[in-house]
Amino acid sequence: MTSLTEGKSERRPPMIFEENYAEYLTKEFDPNDHAQVSIRLEDGDLTSSLQRLSHNIEDLEAYLKNYVAENNEELIERVYGIGHLEKGLEGVKHNVSSMTESLARLRSKVRVPYEQILGYTTQLERLQNASDVLRRVMRFLQLAHRLETQVQGGDREFTSAALSLRELDTFLSDPDLEGINVVDAEKPDINNYRSHVVEAADKLLLDGLQTQNQTDIASGLQIFYNLNEMEERVCEILNDINDNVLIDIQLTFDMSLLQKELRDAGIEYSGVTKRMKDFTNPGNGAWTAALWSKLEKLMDNMSEACNKVYLLDRVLSLKRDPATHVSFQDGLVQMLESSVVNFFWRNLATNFEAELKDAGRRSTLLQQTLQTGYPKLLNLFHQFFSRIAVHTGYTLGYNHQSPEAILLLATISAYESSYIAKSASRLLEMVNATFPTSGFRMMPKKEEFVQALKVITGELDIAKFDSQLLAAVSKNIIKCLTSIKTKIETWISRDNTAYVIIFSGGLTAAQNNNIEMVNNMYFFRQAFLKFVEDLPHDVHNTFENSLDNIQKLYQSVIQGLIRQFVKELELVILKVHREDFASTNAGDHMSSNASQYINELAGKFRHIQREYLSKFSCGDEGKEWIIDLTRRVVIYFLRHASLAHPLSEMGKLKLTGDMTQLEFVVNQILAAHGLGLSSLGEAYRALRAFRFLMFLDLEEILTSSQTESLPYIYQIHHLFVRGDPSIPMPHVYEGQSELQYSDWLDSHSDLEAYQLISQCLDSYSNTQKQKNKEVIDVYPVLRQVLEKAIANTQ
Repeated sequence: MTSLTEGKSERRPPMIFEENYAEYLTKEFDPNDHAQVSIRLEDGDLTSSLQRLSHNIEDLEAYLKNYVAENNEELIERVYGIGHLEKGLEGVKHNVSSMTESLARLRSKVRVPYEQILGYTTQLERLQNASDVLRRVMRFLQLAHRLETQVQGGDREFTSAALSLRELDTFLSDPDLEGINVVDAEKPDINNYRSHVVEAADKLLLDGLQTQNQTDIASGLQIFYNLNEMEERVCEILNDINDNVLIDIQLTFDMSLLQKELRDAGIEYSGVTKRMKDFTNPGNGAWTAALWSKLEKLMDNMSEACNKVYLLDRVLSLKRDPATHVSFQDGLVQMLESSVVNFFWRNLATNFEAELKDAGRRSTLLQQTLQTGYPKLLNLFHQFFSRIAVHTGYTLGYNHQSPEAILLLATISAYESSYIAKSASRLLEMVNATFPTSGFRMMPKKEEFVQALKVITGELDIAKFDSQLLAAVSKNIIKCLTSIKTKIETWISRDNTAYVIIFSGGLTAAQNNNIEMVNNMYFFRQAFLKFVEDLPHDVHNTFENSLDNIQKLYQSVIQGLIRQFVKELELVILKVHREDFASTNAGDHMSSNASQYINELAGKFRHIQREYLSKFSCGDEGKEWIIDLTRRVVIYFLRHASLAHPLSEMGKLKLTGDMTQLEFVVNQILAAHGLGLSSLGEAYRALRAFRFLMFLDLEEILTSSQTESLPYIYQIHHLFVRGDPSIPMPHVYEGQSELQYSDWLDSHSDLEAYQLISQCLDSYSNTQKQKNKEVIDVYPVLRQVLEKAIANTQ
């Protein structure tokens, strides 16, 4: 028989899938809507629509009849299968019914034993609970009896009593023990014992803090720890300490209370106590003294509070739980969110700053007093930190400030700023008054410099005890020194009259003024340096640049004069080349003790000493100027004496006499300033060595030790003199005058001078070779000395 599936595959698709029937198969199909649509489409004439529907119905009926006829056998088999399935379902229903009956019988057998077991279990649980309660009651009674014994044992047993109380608290908080008569009967005694133990622990703790007894503090803390109340009690103590300090701060800055206390006080004078009307006036000496006295007392109270806190913190860090070995301090850190010390300092700084600001707003006089007396206020803080240094290990020093110091000093930073500003104002007023730049101006005398120095050193002296304050004041001092230097510059004369040397008369007015200003600047700088020697080295260095600028200022004046002195004296020394040193007649050289130029040099040098150098009061620095000046004169004389030519034996004696006269004059100049010829060093030794050089034979010059102190350039010059006129002098070779050659030597190095001399000798040697002549005897010696000079320079 053909199956239904096979029949579908062989026949064309059913008509229901054709387009005409598609609209009837949608879920949204509504007969009424379809009828309405048909009416609209047919304009009310439904004949064609009804015919189409009838035709479709007939087609569907025919299709169904054909389909049933073609699949008759298969449909019958399916009907038979349904009947057979109903028989199988009846058997399943029967089995399910039997199973339900078996389950009911089993339930009836299990339920009774289960209910019995449940009852027994409940009884056992209640027995166990009752037994546990009885055990806890027995333990409670044992602890209560032990507590009574421990309390009666005195202070030594309070630590153990605290442990007993802690365990008893766990029982008393147990709801299972509520309402038990024996337990309730013990509660009043336990509360009494608790009060007794807490009072004893409080006494130990507070007395220990007051007397700084670590043992008592440790005992009190241990008792509270055993009671599980240590953190709360320590917090209460810290709060009490902070509150007490706050009260002290409020009383200190309560100006109305201060005036009331002053009105109730008296001044003892001549053994009689008198009341004074102006005693309580704000701002007078008594009012200010009373304020600072209260501040000192406040610092004493603050230091006492700090000592208590630090001692408490130390004991807390040493005490540990015997079981966990965790320090007592750790639990407090979690509660306070910081250490005990930090908690106290934060509160102290906050309270002090708030009260100080509030008091300053309420009393401008207090504000002015603290601004003016800020160093004294800061010094009180120094004393405060010194008192607690035994715990902190440091004080307010120059190299370190602790976090606590930074925190507390920040509370008075506004007063520091005000003090620094007023300090700068005082310095500025002093500078403007001492060194005016407008109006009627008189050149500042030494008294003005002394007064300026007093003001400046006074500011430093007040601030030197504190590194931060000293650094801030030092900045003001640097500005002050810069301003002083700038104003002094306006008093310095720079015109020609300040540097012209008048040998026929005295000093010009500009020179007198400049010398006085130089002396005053030197005095000011030296006195300031002496004062700051006692200050820390880093502070001393901060003034170095400002003091150097002042030094450069007066040195510029001095150097200008010294350059003019040197110029005048050098012009006289150049006259050595006008002298006749070639004569062989002894009478020509013995007619006088010295040459004319050396007498003129001595006269002008003595005039410079008498009119100028003697008027400088610049201590060791002035001596250095004298040494530089005389050394330059000696060196310049050696340079041109070594070039003096021609030079006979009698001329050597004359030149020796000039050297002796120069040595005598220089010694006089140096002696006037407490110096000797030895202070000239190499220059003086060179002068003496040149004296020996002139009388040495050629062969002795290379081996003599007496000329070692004489620079090679002067030895070479003298050898040229001995070879003159065969060997041209270096300046003659270059076509220069003696002055030009001397200036050239000043502006060039020794090596460059030796190179010039080498060129001169080479020119001479080549000339002799061209003439087929031998070089003179001095030439080989010159070459050897020149080679030694070049080798020594390199």
